[in-house]
Amino acid sequence: MIRLGQIGLNYGLKVQIPAFSQDPRFELVGVCSANIDNAKAIKSLLSLELATNEPEELFSLVDAVSIALPPKEQAIILPKAIERGLHVFFEKPLGYIPHENIKIKNSQALMVDFEFLEIDVWKNLKELIEKNKIGKILHAEILWNVETYAVSNNLNSWKTDPDLSGGVLNNFASHSLHYIEQFMGEITQIYAKAVPANSSGEKVAYIYLQFKSGASASICLSTNTYKGSGHFLEFTGSRGTALLKNNSSSTLSNFSLEVFKKSGESYRKNSNITDTKERDSRIPVVASLVRRFGDWIETGKSDKPGLSEALRVEMLLRVCRESINEMKEVKIDG
Repeated sequence: MIRLGQIGLNYGLKVQIPAFSQDPRFELVGVCSANIDNAKAIKSLLSLELATNEPEELFSLVDAVSIALPPKEQAIILPKAIERGLHVFFEKPLGYIPHENIKIKNSQALMVDFEFLEIDVWKNLKELIEKNKIGKILHAEILWNVETYAVSNNLNSWKTDPDLSGGVLNNFASHSLHYIEQFMGEITQIYAKAVPANSSGEKVAYIYLQFKSGASASICLSTNTYKGSGHFLEFTGSRGTALLKNNSSSTLSNFSLEVFKKSGESYRKNSNITDTKERDSRIPVVASLVRRFGDWIETGKSDKPGLSEALRVEMLLRVCRESINEMKEVKIDG
C-alpha cells in the first residue's frame, strides 16, 4: 500500500482525491491546506490520520504526495517534497526552474498532471500522426476560446490573479505547448503576443511556432470569450487533415476526432469521456495518469510526463513571455 498525502483541497478535493481513490494501491492518510479548518473538515469526512497546514508534517507520514497548488506555492513545496525523496504527483505549470544539482532518487516517481493526451481520441490522433496516416504534418492551428468559470464568476482565484501567476499562458498555454510538441516535435522558434501585454494576468494570447521538422503552428487562447467556440485543433498533413473538436464548456470531455484523407477515406470518432451529472468528467482522465504514477512507483520504471516535460514547458512559457516583452521572435537554443 502506498501511503498518500494530498496538498491543496480545491482541485485536489474535486479531482485528485477521487482519481487516486480509484487505484487500490493508494491509501490517502492525510491532507494539507492553508485553511486548517477546511483540512480538519476533510480529515473528519474521510476518516484520515492527519489534517495540517504544514507540508513538512504531512511528508513525515507518507510515501507519496499529490499537489494541487498555484504555481508560486508549488514552487515552494515541490522542491521540498522532491528533496525528501517522496514520490510526487504535481501540477502544471511547474512555477520554477529546479537547481542543476537537484537530487532525485533513481526510483523516485515524479509525474506532472498533463491530462489531454490521456483522452481516448487524443491518443488516436497521436497514433495517426506517428504512423504517418495523413502524411507529413505541414502546419497546425489551435483555437481555445472559452470564458472560464473563474472569469465568468469574477472569482478571487489564482487563475485570474497576476500576483499568483494567473493568466491564459499559465492556464492554457502550459497545456498547449506540451501537447503540440508531442504531436509535432521540437519547437525551435516562438513569437507571442498577449492582451494585456506585459502582465501575468493576460486574458488573450497569440503564439506562433516553428518546429525542427520545418512545420509551423499558430495558437490562439482566451479565457474571456463568452459562449466561445471551445477547444479546436486542426492538423494539415501532406495526405489529409485531422481535427479535434470540443464545442462544450467542459475541459476534457466531449471531444471528437475527424479525419479526412485525400484518398477519399474519412471518419469521425467521439470520445467515451462525456459530461455526466454523477461525477466530474476530469476524474477518469486524471485517474489514467494516476494508474501510471502507481506503476512507476511499484516498478521503478520511469514514465512520462515527468519533471523533464514540466521543465520543458516552463522554459517555453518563459520564452513566450520574453517574446511578448521584447516584441520579437525568439529562437530556442538546443
